[in-house]
Amino acid sequence: MKVCMKKQTQKRWAWLLALVMCLSVIMPTSLMSARADGSSTVVKYEHNFTIQGVTSDDFFTIAGSAGKKKGTATYDGVTYTDPLKFDSKASVKFTAPEAGKLTLVFGTEVESAAGKNVKINGTKTKVGDDGVLTVDISAGDYTITKGDTMNLFYIVYSYTKQGSTEETTKPTEETTKATEAETKTTEAQTKATEATTKETEAATKPSETKPSETKPDTGDTTVEQVSLIQSTGWLESAYVEWNEAKNAVSYNVYVKKADAADTSYEKLDNELVRKYKTSDGSAVYYRADALGLAAGSYVLKVVPVAGGTEQADSAAVTEALSVKAHDRTGFAWTNGEANGAYRDNGTLKGNAVVLYLTEETKDTVTMDVIKDAKGKTQTATGIQAILNLYKKGYDNRPLDIRLIGQVTDFAVMEGGDMVVSGSSSSKRLSCGITIEGVGDDATVYGWGIRIKNASNVEVRNLGIMLVDSSEGDNIGLQQDNDHIWVHNCDFFYGEAGGDSDQAKGDGALDCKKSTFITFSYNHFFDNGKCNLLGLSEGTTEDLYITYHHNWYDHSDSRHPRIRFYSAHVYNNYYDGNAKYGIGSTNGSSVFSEGNYFRNCKYPMLTSMQGSDVIADWTTLKRDEANMATFSKEAGGTIKAYNNYIEGGNGFVSYQENNTEFDGYVVESADEKVPATVKSYKGGNTYNNFDTSKGMYSYTADTPQQAKENVEKYAGRVENGDFKWTFTAEDDASYALNQALKSALRAYKTCLVSVAPNNTVSQNPYIGTGAEEPTTSHNTLNKEDMTQPASKQDDTTKTTESTKATEATKATESTKATESTKATESTKATESTKATESTKATESTKATESTKATEATKATESTTGSTTPGGTTGDTSSYDKTSTAFSGAYTSLSGVTDSQYLKKLYAAPDGSASADGTKDSPLDLETAIAKAENGTAVILLEGTYAFDHQLTIPVSNSGTADCYKVLKAADGAKVTFDFSSQSYNIKDTSVNARGLQIEGNYWYVYGITVYGAADNGIFVAGSHNVIERCILQANRDTGLQISRRSSSVINKEDWPSYNYIINCTSFDNCDPATGENADGFAAKLTCGECNVFDGCISYCNCDDGWDLYAKPATGSIGVVTIRNCIAFNNGTLTNGNSEANGDMNGFKLGGSNGKVPTPHFVFNCLAFNNGKDGFTDNGNGGALTLMNCTSYNNVKTNFNFYRTTAGGTFFNLLSAAGNGTDKFIGKISNSISFNSKKYYQVPFSITGTAVTSGQKLGTVVSDPYKSGAFTSTTAPDVTADIDAILRNADGSLTTNGYLMSTGDYQSMGAKFGVASQVLEVKAGIKTEPETKPEEPTTAEDKTEAATEATKAEEKTEAATEATKAEDKTEAAKSGKSSLSKKNDVKGAEMSVSLKAEEDVFEDDDVMQLTELTEGGAFDAAVKTLSDYKEKMVVVDISILRGTEFVHQFPGGVEVTLDIPAGYEEANVKVFRMEEDGSATDMQAVCKNGKAVFVTNHFSTYVIAEQAKTAQEAPKVVNENVSTAQTEAAKAENAKTETVKTGDTANAGLYVMLMAVMFIGAGILVIGKRKDLFTK
Repeated sequence: MKVCMKKQTQKRWAWLLALVMCLSVIMPTSLMSARADGSSTVVKYEHNFTIQGVTSDDFFTIAGSAGKKKGTATYDGVTYTDPLKFDSKASVKFTAPEAGKLTLVFGTEVESAAGKNVKINGTKTKVGDDGVLTVDISAGDYTITKGDTMNLFYIVYSYTKQGSTEETTKPTEETTKATEAETKTTEAQTKATEATTKETEAATKPSETKPSETKPDTGDTTVEQVSLIQSTGWLESAYVEWNEAKNAVSYNVYVKKADAADTSYEKLDNELVRKYKTSDGSAVYYRADALGLAAGSYVLKVVPVAGGTEQADSAAVTEALSVKAHDRTGFAWTNGEANGAYRDNGTLKGNAVVLYLTEETKDTVTMDVIKDAKGKTQTATGIQAILNLYKKGYDNRPLDIRLIGQVTDFAVMEGGDMVVSGSSSSKRLSCGITIEGVGDDATVYGWGIRIKNASNVEVRNLGIMLVDSSEGDNIGLQQDNDHIWVHNCDFFYGEAGGDSDQAKGDGALDCKKSTFITFSYNHFFDNGKCNLLGLSEGTTEDLYITYHHNWYDHSDSRHPRIRFYSAHVYNNYYDGNAKYGIGSTNGSSVFSEGNYFRNCKYPMLTSMQGSDVIADWTTLKRDEANMATFSKEAGGTIKAYNNYIEGGNGFVSYQENNTEFDGYVVESADEKVPATVKSYKGGNTYNNFDTSKGMYSYTADTPQQAKENVEKYAGRVENGDFKWTFTAEDDASYALNQALKSALRAYKTCLVSVAPNNTVSQNPYIGTGAEEPTTSHNTLNKEDMTQPASKQDDTTKTTESTKATEATKATESTKATESTKATESTKATESTKATESTKATESTKATESTKATEATKATESTTGSTTPGGTTGDTSSYDKTSTAFSGAYTSLSGVTDSQYLKKLYAAPDGSASADGTKDSPLDLETAIAKAENGTAVILLEGTYAFDHQLTIPVSNSGTADCYKVLKAADGAKVTFDFSSQSYNIKDTSVNARGLQIEGNYWYVYGITVYGAADNGIFVAGSHNVIERCILQANRDTGLQISRRSSSVINKEDWPSYNYIINCTSFDNCDPATGENADGFAAKLTCGECNVFDGCISYCNCDDGWDLYAKPATGSIGVVTIRNCIAFNNGTLTNGNSEANGDMNGFKLGGSNGKVPTPHFVFNCLAFNNGKDGFTDNGNGGALTLMNCTSYNNVKTNFNFYRTTAGGTFFNLLSAAGNGTDKFIGKISNSISFNSKKYYQVPFSITGTAVTSGQKLGTVVSDPYKSGAFTSTTAPDVTADIDAILRNADGSLTTNGYLMSTGDYQSMGAKFGVASQVLEVKAGIKTEPETKPEEPTTAEDKTEAATEATKAEEKTEAATEATKAEDKTEAAKSGKSSLSKKNDVKGAEMSVSLKAEEDVFEDDDVMQLTELTEGGAFDAAVKTLSDYKEKMVVVDISILRGTEFVHQFPGGVEVTLDIPAGYEEANVKVFRMEEDGSATDMQAVCKNGKAVFVTNHFSTYVIAEQAKTAQEAPKVVNENVSTAQTEAAKAENAKTETVKTGDTANAGLYVMLMAVMFIGAGILVIGKRKDLFTK
């Protein structure tokens, strides 16, 4: 084609035309393309809503808003992701200069346009089934408006302009200007890119075919055929590399099963396509990695793109690539999972969110994270900010963080680490998080990863270099983690630490206070200290970890170094280790199996024996002073089987020397180690964990096979991009390898750009939960894909995962787009505690608590979603293991009838032919049968009489996302009366039950069940919630959980995850025997995780609770009973009793140890029962009882002589005893009755071993006679107990009866107002927020008053006149608070703390203690001698879980009482420092209060200076007055760390953990605003 353009050569014009084609997708003005014959030109005007948004351009005038979560649309090979929402507000107007074609591309995935209509100049026109409408139009004005609601992704108008080439193909002036502008921009960007790449130093990049060098421009615009360099299938991934294709602007890459049709191709995310330079910089190549592939055979297709169109003819397809599954073996999958964001088969979970983390996006990536139980979201910017919001625990979407290239420190970190954390040990982050690298070059450079309070976390395919964080570990599991999997990572040197043994950095991969862990297929490069395991756990119970297929490549020690744990260490390759391999100390049990030891100096060591201390094996001379490796700790035991040892100093077995041995060698893996095998120091034995029933199944390699597999698969993909070969001299050297350290310092990524010349989406890929994937980032998981036979799951059907919003900085010349917020979030799947305060503009009401320290329950339920979705009860924020003295209620307990989206009304006189409205109610059975998913069956007031059993069959079930509801109408009293049922006294098996729930996911509320011939309510399904129901006078157990039929044989099918909340059961009695009717029972055949919370069981003829099991059916699942009361069982309210009744309060098992189950009982009260208050009844399992009170039970208060030594009995209080209390296990901080005397056992963090009948502790008086209880007035059993013993929210109160106080307050049960919320999802409306009438009034008033009242607000207790203003200010500033009162100098002192939101965590506890002696007190008296006449020394501490938190970056405002008699003008507050100096806190003292700001909690002194003093004390001024708070916040950002080396002192941790068991002496405070008032 000849083009006439003044002073431009034909070659120059061809180049410019090619550039125009490349930019076509982003140009809003007309584009022209010549026909082949040169006789005409096609003129196009197009608008791409994905790139250009909904803003008008020079041709199209656009009105309306962008659509969110509307799927995608593909047209002419291009996929569009962001549309114009084509509703009544949308329109597109333009003027067609010539007759031509109009094409509109609508979506078909969400609000499908197929077959719908759009209006063109008011005339409806039908859209095709493919979502595309193409019509011929004439010249003129056009307006396109809504016919039906759809989503418009792309619009193009084109016409053919005839005439001479010279005249018709000349670009318009506007087009030329735009093109020239685009050209200049592109040239500038190209120069910038070239400058960047010149600076890029490349690491070694392997390839089979040399990447193409840059080719000269010949003027040809044809896109060159893609030339593949190499392609490989790997572990649940595959990749392809190719040369740069001439004239290609970008590339789309697709993946499919090798044997699937071409229509099955799935497009990879743009971010998975990257551009690289070779190490010498002479050429470039491209690479794409497909992640999340199940095992199988796949092909990848690379398609070049030019002119906004895929060039299919130039595409290339790989050969079939074999993808293998990751080895998911180890303790990480025992009683849980550690797959993170992935499924067992390697594909992403359906609602996963994917974040791409690059050097460019690490501080700009954004995501809308759910922040509260109502589903509200907050936009977080930066990866750590996102994780910090996830820490709240409300967003349960799995999160996959994909790291690309070399990423250095973020702007916001915690001590130089990325931190993945839940809010506390009882609120672990368990949504499922994966942190993974993409390809072979993902490198964490200079920072570490720290994990705490978390569950189900996976870290994989990362190289970690030169970590320089305060903690020092490459990856560290700090505390309170479970089910963590770290695998296929490369661990390199860290920066040198301060200790002599930290020249190579601190720990590579350490683990403390965590369980069910697997570390596998990792590659350790000459690390000095690889795997420290255990610190100060103080127990060998329930600590399990697996190390397998790791490559300890010339690393020095700790492979691992084990305290306390049960560790399976198998199939690892020990390759030239200068110090030792495995080290066992402190009672640990280690099974070393199938390992390959090559030149490992000491393959296995046991502390203080054998090779650890023997200097001369001929004489067995011990040299503990010079040889002991492990700080002279007691030994553990190593069981060794089938290990291969080559070189080194050898290994001594028990069979060779039964005293000085390194390990006990067995002849088969299932052989047990005898109890006679004991460690030299400590006398510790092996626990044979590996032959127990709880051991996982696995198949070990031979040592030679293990070595080969490790060398092939350990570390990153294909052993990573950083290669290093050690020499023979390195085997015995543990010195720093300077050459390796220098190479690490010089390391630079070869990555040039991510998604080169392609769009990086600003919108998140939010998981849809769809059955099949749409075009996505290779989230392949179709049913035909291979899944591991051992772990197939019905939840593993594919869904599209989701990528969160990113603000990606383009490294190539892609058009800039604005960063958009993530799509609207669904309702949070975990409920918030009602103790969290709401914003002033929200409408949540809260009832006032009678005590300032008690939690406040919101009287309005958290709202549901108009689209039901979320979690089931068993995975919500409710924590059945919480040891907080707080009751619970469900999120549906306050939902009104009108809020349910679908409802059917029923009435006692309802009809089967009625329509189910309130005016025309159904009968109950018809209503239940008609209840669809999400339906609420609402019961109008009255008595529903039945002479037969009412059954909800298993076929009538709700779902986890949307429960079915059966509830009493608002305010209605509803009774199910089954008293007319016949009763067969001879064959009770034929008697009908009352309500039998065989279905799953039912919520039952507010019903009294009376007089059933058998059980009142029989729960045979799973995931059901029964709340505020009363079970009265039934002729067997009031409520029982058991299987529905003897045909249900498999335990996993037994009823599980049922929650019985705030129910009452009484007067239940079976006429036939009088020994079967309990108040509540979960017995014989119930599954796991059934919970009773806040229930009352009294005056039943048998037991209050019965958890009986028998050998014929085996052990039942673990049952949790918390916050419950059992009394007067054995005698009915009318005074009658049955001689055959067992009459226990809490009966926790049966069958004399043959079917043990470790049930958990917390914060429960038993009194006046006819036999035992609490009894194991022969359970034989390791039962746990904490904070329980037992009073005046006829036989025994606590009867636990048949438990195992693993039994735990903490904070128990026995009073008015009649028979000897008995325990086997560990006891702490408890008073028991024994042979007419009371014995108090002091507090011990691990408990003191106790045997049956042992008189342990100090003799004390009967607590009942010593004023231990606030009240001793028992409730009248003939009164309305359900009303008397409950608060308005349904939680328990005894009105002080048997509530311990004074010296006994750390023991026994405590009942308060509910603050735990069990989230139950149902189809309910979301209530609109109540907006203030004048939105700015409160804010304006607050701001106006700030300066005038600042001092007063900080020094005065809240008065009636300022309460509202304080609340407004708190709501505005997002404060959180803690408060505490205690006796100081004989008078009550109050201290309150206020800080920014999220400074305090839910379970933070403030401790206030007066000091009258000791080092801190003496230092205060010495340093502040001028104040010693009037001085109060107090310790203010914050306990978080089991550790004290001292540092609070950002500052905390402290308000405390000034002691009586002190003159405010002369009062000062000082903080005592570690060196004995005192810091003046510059406190403002007024109206009896001292207010100051601090960032550190320790010892404080409130003092009045003597008037005769001539000099001020020697103090340091803390410059953090009110006006300088922000400066203090910025200055104090460091936190304390705990030393984790071999000589670390565990004593401090023991002291810190002790406090959590001080019962009522500890005030557990949630995050609430303005809690402290006076």
